[in-house]
Amino acid sequence: MSDIRNFLQKKRKIELSPSSINEGNHDIDIGLYLNSYVDDELRLKLLKDPWVPSKTYDFKKDLTNGSTRVFRIEWFALYPWLSYSAVSKGPLCRVCVLFRPRVHRGVQGVFIVSPCIKYQKFNEVSKAHEISIWHKDAINASQHFLNSKERKQLSVHEQIDSAFNREIEENRVKLRSIISSILFCAKHDLPLRGKNDEGSVFTDLLQFRVESGDEVLNKHLKSGAKNALYISHEVQNELIKTCANVLRQNIIEEVKLSSVFSVLADETADISGTEQLSIGVR
Repeated sequence: MSDIRNFLQKKRKIELSPSSINEGNHDIDIGLYLNSYVDDELRLKLLKDPWVPSKTYDFKKDLTNGSTRVFRIEWFALYPWLSYSAVSKGPLCRVCVLFRPRVHRGVQGVFIVSPCIKYQKFNEVSKAHEISIWHKDAINASQHFLNSKERKQLSVHEQIDSAFNREIEENRVKLRSIISSILFCAKHDLPLRGKNDEGSVFTDLLQFRVESGDEVLNKHLKSGAKNALYISHEVQNELIKTCANVLRQNIIEEVKLSSVFSVLADETADISGTEQLSIGVR
């Protein structure tokens, strides 16, 4: 809350300088946007650079119901969330107007849905508004909004994307040891498994990695979801096919870059008696 207060206070001092005041610039009068939809671009402009009356502004012309007390421009320095509206003829809380808080109980009144024109008790009413749950909710919402716009905090969509990307990276790290074990078996013509998983080369390789200090793999195998360990037969086959596709594509790229190449072919029967044709490129 202190951040938004400091931000508003700093901006207020800048706005009160004579060179920054434009009496005719009522398109950023906060009173125009009571109970109205405001897009993010306009909301940011109204929050950071609202219309401010000059020190020579005639507040008497805005008086109603025979009132004699007028708004005092020094109140801006006391309440940095305060904005005066020439349209509504009184002061409003621009934070609550732009980030209309939900009604918990009771009825929202001055500063939120209408200007506070009871100037004889202005300080009392302002301080009560400042500590209200409505104002605190609006201040929090405005702080999140500013952080998002100034990239201090990611937006909701960015947070979702960030969490998704982080999960992808974590899964890649987990798969690294598993894929490396599969490639080791492939390079050395070792079967990943025998008649069962117990004592298979693949399982023993994973266990060897854990015993050698692979904490990521150890944590994954111990605490990972049973349906997402990535060591099932189906996943093994899928990883083998994926690795084969990558290897095949690399070979194709190398062949394309070569000025000449030769093709070798050899046919032989596998253990089941089925003829298999192997093709090599040199």
